[in-house]
Amino acid sequence: MIQRKLTVLTSLALLLVCCSLTRKQPPAKSDISISELLSKMTLKEKVGQMTQLNIDVVSKGKVYSLVEPHELDIEKLKKAIVEYGVGSILNAGSHAYSQEHWNTIVQTIQNMATNQTRLNVPVLYGVDAIHGAGYLTNGTLLPQPLAQAATFNPSLVYKGASVTVEYHGIFHPF
Repeated sequence: MIQRKLTVLTSLALLLVCCSLTRKQPPAKSDISISELLSKMTLKEKVGQMTQLNIDVVSKGKVYSLVEPHELDIEKLKKAIVEYGVGSILNAGSHAYSQEHWNTIVQTIQNMATNQTRLNVPVLYGVDAIHGAGYLTNGTLLPQPLAQAATFNPSLVYKGASVTVEYHGIFHPF
């Protein structure tokens, strides 16, 4: 009886594997549109998409001596996104602000990228969260990952990462 059940289960598993190998799935819609988008891009646009700037570069003031409170410099942002086609901005600033402030910043960047560029490609907005959510008012700061690893306590490291992840919902204002 057990032999028969194992034979049936093995046969079913083999059948499922064979079906999945022979069944041709059409490419995902996003794959097709990405290929089409890349074929339409100029070399300058492709280089721009591979470029990442620190948020300070498109903010008012000079890098490392920004105007407070933080504001985007719309002319610098336009030059970066519309003229040069920058594809990524990294939030690695040195000051903490509210969730609402960062939502406004991200929305402004995305609106410019999706409404004022030739192909309307959104910007990848990166967050430097290696020490926790230090960019947020009342955010939690954590030790260096190497220091966390030195504790040999995986559950503690996991807990710290979980606390950081909780804050990242702010960067999805759409």
